[in-house]
Amino acid sequence: MRGRRFLIGLISLHSPLLYSQIQPADTSSIPEVEIRRQSSGHRWNTQGIRLGEQLTQGEFKRAACCTLSESFELNNTVEVSNADGVSGIKQVEMLGLAGKYVNMSRDNIPLIQGLNLLNGLSAIPGPMVSNVHINKGTSSVTLGHDGLTGALNYALAADPMGPRLFLNAFQNSQMRQEYNAIAKAQINARTFNHTYANSAGQAGITDRNEDGFSDMPLSNRWLLGNHSQFYGDKFESQWGFTAWKEDKQAGVLDASLGELSQNPNDFRFESQEQRLEAYGKLGVFLNEDGSSSWGNILTYSQHQNSSVLNSLIGRNYEGKEQRFEYQSFYQSAEFNELFNVKAGVQFSYDQANESLRSRLFNTPSSPMALADQLDVQRRERNSAAFAELVKEGDLSYVLGLRVDRNSLFGTFVSPRFNVKWEPKPNHKLYASGGLGRRSPWALIEYFPLMTASRQITWAGSAPTPYGLEQEKAMNGGLSYIGNFTAFGFPSTWTVDAFLTQFLVQTVLDRDQQAEALVIQSLSGDQAGHTRSLHVEWSGYLHRRLSFKWAYRFVDNQVWLGDEEGNFGFMQSPFQARHRGLMVWGYETRTDWFFDATAQFNGQKRLPNSAYWNESSMSQAYAIWNAQVRKTWKGLDVYLGMENIGNQMAPSAIRSLVNTNFVDPTFAWGPTNGRMLYAGLRYTLP
Repeated sequence: MRGRRFLIGLISLHSPLLYSQIQPADTSSIPEVEIRRQSSGHRWNTQGIRLGEQLTQGEFKRAACCTLSESFELNNTVEVSNADGVSGIKQVEMLGLAGKYVNMSRDNIPLIQGLNLLNGLSAIPGPMVSNVHINKGTSSVTLGHDGLTGALNYALAADPMGPRLFLNAFQNSQMRQEYNAIAKAQINARTFNHTYANSAGQAGITDRNEDGFSDMPLSNRWLLGNHSQFYGDKFESQWGFTAWKEDKQAGVLDASLGELSQNPNDFRFESQEQRLEAYGKLGVFLNEDGSSSWGNILTYSQHQNSSVLNSLIGRNYEGKEQRFEYQSFYQSAEFNELFNVKAGVQFSYDQANESLRSRLFNTPSSPMALADQLDVQRRERNSAAFAELVKEGDLSYVLGLRVDRNSLFGTFVSPRFNVKWEPKPNHKLYASGGLGRRSPWALIEYFPLMTASRQITWAGSAPTPYGLEQEKAMNGGLSYIGNFTAFGFPSTWTVDAFLTQFLVQTVLDRDQQAEALVIQSLSGDQAGHTRSLHVEWSGYLHRRLSFKWAYRFVDNQVWLGDEEGNFGFMQSPFQARHRGLMVWGYETRTDWFFDATAQFNGQKRLPNSAYWNESSMSQAYAIWNAQVRKTWKGLDVYLGMENIGNQMAPSAIRSLVNTNFVDPTFAWGPTNGRMLYAGLRYTLP
């Protein structure tokens, strides 16, 4: 039976560690306390060898809107912010570094990468997700050679015992709508099918900060997906597809008409993006008790992006990508009396064509400056072999090794380890470390920043795409979790500290020149480093009153230049060193739920610029959210408000009079102010 449990992990989570992680924390020595229902959907995963977090539908309901990228408002590990003031793209960070350094996957199939990197999480409806697993530090070697700062894996809402039908509708005061439907069909006793549909969009224009630009882009998105699963005596399998398409428009408003300006001399942003992905999984039991198994995963995706980044300078982006990946691996839950083992091979082929075009444009210092023109044809093949050795006991550990052969960057090795020690019940210590690499995708990574009327300068000279070297970093960390009683109720303390030291780093420098973005590879003494500290206390103050209080410190040092030609390490721009989070949840006996959240953000360093006469630091600010929800049998109705204090970043979009110079990338805080929302969920068992 234990082996079959591991195979289920192989099929759905693809990791022998993750299944054990979803078990609740050991609280055997804590006095028994009656709690009717746990309204919080957050759980620390302590049974695995790596400390992780699990977010479930309970957490998503407390942050009602709308996509997966917007489902981390109650979490201090993953930080999400506006990437700029026009595109509506959400920037994801973990351990103080951008989401591109996180291995983001669905059921441990790496799908959020390449051209899907920026909008991958934003295209996933929250109701389509059953849970999210978050792990800090270098990810498992079975997932890839990337994942320098962590792994974020989400699972589809595909429970065979789940409801036959789920419907969700959402509307906010700023004319955004979301509609979701999930339908389950039982084909036979062993085969189940789930179909997903989503329609969403921003139907109207707002300008709450009165800067003459739309706060959020007009948008229209649809998604259709299907997921099937078969449970047999000898093997188990899953297969499915997801297709989505999204159109966006943003820019200067026509004040008299209350809509986007059609004047060709006004700034405009447009984007059309579409994606198709298909996948299949097959797991075979190799013996009677299922303790040994053989797994196979096959994925194919194609992605297309056609965008007008900045109409004033004719900056257009075109990108097309096709990706194929196959992975085969063996795992044994009982390799011998001491160890479990997992080993396999992986092959991927990535074909992408990207182009960036800008025409001649005016800048304050150069009336006719030649802009950028770049074509990238990327053909990347990667073959790998990997193995993990797992030892469980009072001192448990995972030793992982991966060897990759890459057509662009040669052969390289990625060693990684995780250790867990439980000195006494309810107190656990974790350590992790390893080496990670990632291939740069410089155009799509810096897509939001290219909306600015700045010339793009490439300082790289490596014979690889974009002239940039492969990024390389070491990551190490320590974590502690302890379960206690406070005020007669259970609570949990967690503390962790991580260091990421780059050996080779891709950096975009917007401090050197007011009119340019400088993209380059840095190594040696110029490679940056990031230190992070996280402290959290969560639990109950009453059997129906839950809380979470957290603090995070980040020191992200990047080698940058200033306008006087001086270079040195500086804090990464638009990143708060200090961030706090307070979450409260109260549930009545009659199924009323009340939730409140406060996010505290310290000052953020603003990029140097000769054109803006202002402080070099942003304001510190707080965001307050609240929601009330009532549950009846099969029906949830909710009403909430975000950004209750109406906090906004003034001048998130900068422009200079009588020039084509516009910079929409100063969004250090919210741009759309206070927002009221309402919605309902219907479930048919």
